[in-house]
Amino acid sequence: MLRRPTIKDVAKIAGVTYPTVSRVLSGKPYVAPLTRERVMRAIEDLGYKPSAAARSMVTQRTFTVAMLVPHLADANFGALFAGAEREARLQGYSVLVTDYDAALEPHGLLSEHRVDGAIFVEPERAATLEPQRIGIPSVVLDDVPVDNVGGGKALAAHLHGLGHRRVALVGGPADDLHASARLEGIRSVFADASWLSGDWGAESGYRLTPQALALGATAILGANDFNALGVLRALYGLGLSAPNDISVTGFDDAPLAQYFTPPLTTVHQPLEHQGERAVRALLNKLEGRPVSAAPTQTLEIVIRDSTGPPARRVL
Repeated sequence: MLRRPTIKDVAKIAGVTYPTVSRVLSGKPYVAPLTRERVMRAIEDLGYKPSAAARSMVTQRTFTVAMLVPHLADANFGALFAGAEREARLQGYSVLVTDYDAALEPHGLLSEHRVDGAIFVEPERAATLEPQRIGIPSVVLDDVPVDNVGGGKALAAHLHGLGHRRVALVGGPADDLHASARLEGIRSVFADASWLSGDWGAESGYRLTPQALALGATAILGANDFNALGVLRALYGLGLSAPNDISVTGFDDAPLAQYFTPPLTTVHQPLEHQGERAVRALLNKLEGRPVSAAPTQTLEIVIRDSTGPPARRVL
């Protein structure tokens, strides 16, 4: 098997010293343009790729960024990570995912600066941690915003067009900016829409469904797809179904939403693309490139089988 070329091989081919190659690799000044060109040509000819450890020693950087999430069980964070990791690889970085508490433990990623930068997925938690004081560049996912208001409005308009006049939003924490924005969009169509807040899990949707039915809602909107899954399960337990008795919608278009029974009407959120944009914004900071405000990402409704005209009678 062919031996992997080393930095010493590059130096020999380029006719320079080992420290000179190191300066070129780390992007430091004080290297003559012709010398830099010879080094880069030698790197290309040899197919030399510096190891992560060697590159870190030369640059005093890890070429790793952290993505901090509230908890690791949410499938949506997997989609965010997939997009973030793809973009990071293209730029020579890797991504580590961890939750907030673990990252801030005495030997956590942020406490010991074992990453070059951080992406905070949850803006409310990021604010309490004061990311600007952690000592490394950071971005908050809301720095690459999506139109939650518009998504909520699109769902509400769809339900209104079907003939619904009384709806309820279930799930989502009462102090969460995303849930509040989705409610704002819903209330732009249904001014008296109820909100039964909870969390982002299926159990929350399941637990709150009887209350939504008691309010006379003919359509129940899950604050996300997992809330909606809980709603569908609660309806089944009550002998009801969507959309025959109650229309149900979600938000995010999680990969499993199309396989719910029935397939879920929801709002598609391009989570992988958001992950890519977040990494791009962070690496622009790290590399000293210009950082401009990201445009708001518009969201589109995906109409499936869980919505229909209101039933004549509801429990």
